Amino acid sequence: RAGGHLKKGGRLAITFDVDGQHIVNFFERPAAMADGIARFSLKYGAPIVPMCCLRGEQIFKLRLIFGRPLRYSLTGEPDLDVKTIMEKVVAAGEEMIRLAPHQWMSWFGLNRWWGKAMKVEAIRR
Repeated sequence: RAGGHLKKGGRLAITFDVDGQHIVNFFERPAAMADGIARFSLKYGAPIVPMCCLRGEQIFKLRLIFGRPLRYSLTGEPDLDVKTIMEKVVAAGEEMIRLAPHQWMSWFGLNRWWGKAMKVEAIRR
């Protein structure tokens, strides 16, 4: 359904800060994150445009911040391409978080992602 939606010119928002099996550096430490955003982009050729929503001084005053679409070169090797895309996604996510770190709602996930990365790396050895 999402692929058809995109083909019709629609847009889709996907968060990057979800735990998974893909190891990527997040705030300078290995973290186990989901790589679905990269796989989805590869499958459908969808551009990835970083964005965040910041709360304002008043309760319903919100500001959407959009970054530039991510740029990366594809090799045709899916695992390498996913790795490259995820590095860009996470770097863009860190930039957005740094805009207003007190508003990011997933600080509680850092220890889980970092701990899971250690387990995933141990299994892969």
